[in-house]
Amino acid sequence: MVVRFLVFALALICGQSLLAAPSAETIRASLLAHDFDMLTADLEASQAAFDAGDISDEDLRRLFEVFTSSSPDVIEAVAEWERKSPDLPYATTARGWSLYITASRIRGEDFARDPYPEALRLHREMLERAFLLAMRAYGMDPSLIPASDLIIALGNSTSRQEQALVVVERVMSEQPNAGTLRRAIWLAHPGWGGSSELADALCAFFGPNASPNGADLTRQCITYASREIFGHRMEEIRTWMKEDPDPWYDYYRVWATLFDKSPNAEDLAFAHRYFQDSEVRDLRLSKMFDQRYSMRPGLSPVHHLVLERSKDWARAVLETDPYELSALDVLLSDTVRVTKGADNNWMFTPSGSPTRDERLDYMRRRLYAAPYNPDFWEDYARFLNNENKQAGYPVEGIFATDTLMINAIVYSKHRPDWLGDFVERKFKQLEFLEWITGQGKPDWDRFIAETDRNAQIICPLIRANRLFDAMRLAGLENRRHKDLSVFKQQKLRAETERAASEGQCENERLAPIEALWFTPVEVDLAAMG
Repeated sequence: MVVRFLVFALALICGQSLLAAPSAETIRASLLAHDFDMLTADLEASQAAFDAGDISDEDLRRLFEVFTSSSPDVIEAVAEWERKSPDLPYATTARGWSLYITASRIRGEDFARDPYPEALRLHREMLERAFLLAMRAYGMDPSLIPASDLIIALGNSTSRQEQALVVVERVMSEQPNAGTLRRAIWLAHPGWGGSSELADALCAFFGPNASPNGADLTRQCITYASREIFGHRMEEIRTWMKEDPDPWYDYYRVWATLFDKSPNAEDLAFAHRYFQDSEVRDLRLSKMFDQRYSMRPGLSPVHHLVLERSKDWARAVLETDPYELSALDVLLSDTVRVTKGADNNWMFTPSGSPTRDERLDYMRRRLYAAPYNPDFWEDYARFLNNENKQAGYPVEGIFATDTLMINAIVYSKHRPDWLGDFVERKFKQLEFLEWITGQGKPDWDRFIAETDRNAQIICPLIRANRLFDAMRLAGLENRRHKDLSVFKQQKLRAETERAASEGQCENERLAPIEALWFTPVEVDLAAMG
């Protein structure tokens, strides 16, 4: 391309590279200003700097991460840029990454059989378009690492593993780098038809060419594949870690220590130091360390440090990626202050947890980003229900979360866990209604008068319980709910008989199960809470 050629020409004349790569902030500013000429020039300069060896492949990847933001402004700007510049590899790559990340956010991380059908449909359509854009960009500029990365990332989910492997071979032959190899390893995932033999072959064939600074990338590649995908060869990997002091292995050293039945003091001390590092944000491993070893002499709790560090990271992420789900999950976590008591034991005091408004904001953002995730609907409903309970059950909150819980049921594909939650909620509403009857409080009496007992409680209860029983009989997993207590069974039977005698809840009582499915409810999240 013209700009890249000029950069190279000037560099040759002057004996050095004249143009430093722009920062991610510069890229973002040009994008949000819709200054696509400047954006193109910035990315041309970045690619030229990469070609000249002035920046690494990871530096280039970080610049393209700007286009994966969940910000509606970023998504819109990227889409407009690609529409206006369909023959520009940077624009098509950016749009492909935007579609890929958005699709992943919408679908969630459940197995293919679990997500809501509409979520799966959108996911597949967006991935297909992302792949076509990636191939188009790669065809225009095969040296553009973010374009080849995208093809590799989409190889499994679009069933294009062979095409992706062809791209891997070209990149690793002409631009060998650890990042491409690490991404290629996922093409060997057995869930997509791969195998550990394929992973070993990729590592052995391409590892030597991509080893930086004398590092044994072949072993590192096998370690990564074994730990992240296959879960085997740990004894062999332990031997490699003892032989190789490369800090790259530090995470795996700590992981091996925490899963060792009887780790030695030296390994535990190393793990303790590891979690003090300002770059470490592994919440799972730090929590495991605290649970198993933090009370030993010479050691101390570390999870609270890692969580605070992670929250600083998450707050920074949300400034440019406002609906990033992992950041929102971190910020929803409760934090503690850790001190040593007079008895020399560690004391954990709640401190720095999100405020009510922050918690609601984070939960709403999760729903905006992933509207088909049943857990997010359930979490929002549970939070508001707990608030209603703590406030003494003000009447305006009794039915407020029904729509949230119905959406959780729908997007779970009517799994028993969510149906059971709704059944329990309806029993609580019924108990509350019966408890306040005759109390003589004006607001309660008004609530009783305005409540349609059958339409709002009994009929939905019958419906949800029939679906709950049917889904369990169909063999769907039920982790949260046992059979109804004898008292509740008797209560439900009596209410069903009463409704029948009054000619109420006919559809809920008699319709075939397939006629009882709930449907999504439009919810104004801003008006709730």
